[in-house]
Amino acid sequence: MSAASDLIFNGGLIVSTAGCVYGFGTGRDQLRRAACAFYGLCAYIADAMEHNTVGQLLGALYFAYFAYQWWKGGGGNGTKRRLRKLRRFLPVRRTAPAAT
Repeated sequence: MSAASDLIFNGGLIVSTAGCVYGFGTGRDQLRRAACAFYGLCAYIADAMEHNTVGQLLGALYFAYFAYQWWKGGGGNGTKRRLRKLRRFLPVRRTAPAAT
C-alpha cells in the first residue's frame, strides 16, 4: 500500500472503531451504523488508490449497507423527515396579479 492510501485506511479504521465502541457503550445504534459506513467509505477510497477492484467492491457494499441502515434506522418515515430537515426553501403560494 502507498503511504496515502495506508493513512486513509488506518485513519478510517481508528475513527470508525472509536465511533463503534462509543456507540456500543452508550447504546446509540445510529452512531455505530454511521461509523461503519465511514469505514466502508475509507476502505473504498484506499482500495481505489491501489487499483484493487475486489476491495473497492467490498468497500462500496459495506458503505452502501451501513449507510442504508443509518438512513433507515430512525424508524417511522425517516426519509421524509430527513429531507424536510434539509429543505431550505419553503414555497409560498401567491395569487396572480389583478389585471387593471
